[in-house]
Amino acid sequence: MSNIAGETVSKGRIARRLILALVLFSSLITAVTTTIQLFVDYRRGVSNIERGFALVESSYLDGLTNSMWSFDDAQIKILLAGMSKLPDMEFISIQVNGETKWSVGQKVSENVLSTKFPMQVNYRGEVWTIGVLTVVASLSSILERLWQDIVVILISNAVKTFFVVGFVFIVFHRMVTRRLGQLVAAIKGLDLEAETTTELSTEFSSARKNSDEIDDIGIALRNMHTDLVASHQSVLERENELRLVTDNLPGSIIHVGMDQCYKFASKTTEIWLNRPVQEMIGKPVRDVLGAEVYEKFRPHIEAAMAGELQEFEMSVTYADGIPREMEITYVPHIDRGGKVVGYFSLALDVSDRHALEERLRQSQKMEAVGQLTGGIAHEFNNLLQVVSGNLELLETNLNNDSVSEKRFQAIHRNVKRGADLTDRLLSFSRRQPLAPRAVDVPQILAVMQGMLGQTLGETVSVEVRLVSDIWSALADPGQLENALLNLALNARDAMPEGGKIILAANNVTIDEADVANHEDRDPGEYVEIYVRDSGSGMSDEAIARAFEPFFTTKDVGKGTGLGLSMVYGFAQQSGGFVEIDSELEAGTTIRIFLPRTDAEGDLARTSVAPTVSAQPGNSAVVNISKDRKTILLVEDDADVRAALRDQITKLGYRVIEAADGAEALSQAEQKQNIDLLFSDIVMPGNLNGLELARQLRRRLPILHVIYTTGYSDDIVAQTGHLDDGALVLRKPYDGKTLEDALARSFDH
Repeated sequence: MSNIAGETVSKGRIARRLILALVLFSSLITAVTTTIQLFVDYRRGVSNIERGFALVESSYLDGLTNSMWSFDDAQIKILLAGMSKLPDMEFISIQVNGETKWSVGQKVSENVLSTKFPMQVNYRGEVWTIGVLTVVASLSSILERLWQDIVVILISNAVKTFFVVGFVFIVFHRMVTRRLGQLVAAIKGLDLEAETTTELSTEFSSARKNSDEIDDIGIALRNMHTDLVASHQSVLERENELRLVTDNLPGSIIHVGMDQCYKFASKTTEIWLNRPVQEMIGKPVRDVLGAEVYEKFRPHIEAAMAGELQEFEMSVTYADGIPREMEITYVPHIDRGGKVVGYFSLALDVSDRHALEERLRQSQKMEAVGQLTGGIAHEFNNLLQVVSGNLELLETNLNNDSVSEKRFQAIHRNVKRGADLTDRLLSFSRRQPLAPRAVDVPQILAVMQGMLGQTLGETVSVEVRLVSDIWSALADPGQLENALLNLALNARDAMPEGGKIILAANNVTIDEADVANHEDRDPGEYVEIYVRDSGSGMSDEAIARAFEPFFTTKDVGKGTGLGLSMVYGFAQQSGGFVEIDSELEAGTTIRIFLPRTDAEGDLARTSVAPTVSAQPGNSAVVNISKDRKTILLVEDDADVRAALRDQITKLGYRVIEAADGAEALSQAEQKQNIDLLFSDIVMPGNLNGLELARQLRRRLPILHVIYTTGYSDDIVAQTGHLDDGALVLRKPYDGKTLEDALARSFDH
């Protein structure tokens, strides 16, 4: 610290100024006092000369005058010689009629004082001037003495000033400069990160002996340092908290000044712009963003700098190369005087939100279309049931009419086609009956390879690629084959000149991060089965609508638009999902993800209802007396109910009709001999077919039950569980299936 103090003294401007002031002041005082003293000495010398002149007049003038009047030349010379001895007398002369008669000395000096005395005598009452006495005194000796005095005064004052300045310097150094040096060193050593400063604490204290104002300054600085440390720590804490908040916000926060240079930027900004925040601070926005990106923002920046709030969305690709959908807000920064001094910016990446909203809209659209198609399929199945039932009733009156029989067969075929169409619609709406079990995927693909090799033609080759240890998938094998067949047929149609189809399977694990933005899937282990072609590919617009029913890119009459929708519904109903990867002129890959299964116990955990239906052609009709059997027929559709009533009556059973559950309960209370309940599952009112059967079985424990539905067996998962022994008939069904179902139910 002493080195710093000494350096401070040697370089101290205060010491230099003090010394200079002392020297100048001393010189000024010396000059003034010397001038006064010289002036006094000069006046004293002049006064001495003037006294000499007076002495000449009083003591010598009369003697000289008398000597001249008496022509005493010797006496004149003696008097003149005596006068020349007077101080500073340089030249004395006596002139008579303008002519010098007597003189002593010589005029050699320029600086002289002279005076003339008339030499007069009084003779006979008249005053006679007999001559003029001229006395000249030299100032040279006076001036010489003055110069000697000046030298003595200057030297003595210089010595005095030197010692005084030295003394003051030493005192000032000890009392001020050295202490100031210590104070400067202590101030330079201040650290806002440290809670105390040792030098300020030890060197400056009010308790120190002979404490002075510098101690007070040191104490004040120490207190100020303590306050600054506390304030600095508080600012750091708030800054860290602010930085923590801004760095963890899912967006970019920046502050731009009036010069359009960055003053603050959050961590997200650093990531997006691929540039450290420290490098951005103080740099112009245009230079950091680049001219192309800046031009997109420029109108909004100019508006914000004009004091206007800006809220807008924009597609931007920053320096990191990732395209983003941005939601941006510019808030003008207005100072207390109402002047705009910059703006604040909050930019949020809403790409995921937009994608999620789009997927949600797509999901809602698919759900709405699914509900619509399911409802249409249900109503269409009722229509087909009416047509099929009445058609079979009419066939009994053909009387071997071959032409009519062909027409009836054509009607039957189209009823079957209609039923197939509703199956596809139900598949899309996830209401088709499934029988899920553990599926050996490699075996399924091997079977499909052989079948497709014969189906697709010679111009299309089929390749199967498998990795080892493919997991078993939980799915309905028949529906899986139908889905793969649909995909293969679509792939063939995308390659009119031939090409290659690849069937492959992989094991896939999907975690929480993979499903974060997908509502149609759950994390877990899946078996991925994909079909890839080398065809023309699909546009983005076609991919977005690919799973919609009846949407097709094929020519009129070459496609129903139900193939991919059926695949979509099958995957969703099986607990999986579907993805499409396609590029125009580069081919398409459609991936089906089905949940992995390891045990039969997985079957009980699936939401797909068990298939329970009567199958035509597998009847086991027993010899039962039908005349003694009464069937309670419950169907809300009057036409379906009428056709079923006639068909069941024709089979030899007694039929009691009801339009809904409430009417059926009323009929059961009036008729005690009901043997079988034949009811639709979904009916208007608060009582569905399942609940109706339960209430009736409380009164009739041995009641047989057959359910019928225009949806599928999975409707049971929504309305309740099947009772033991109950059968389900899916509409439309023919008379043979109806007869077999009744026989099986009574035989149960």
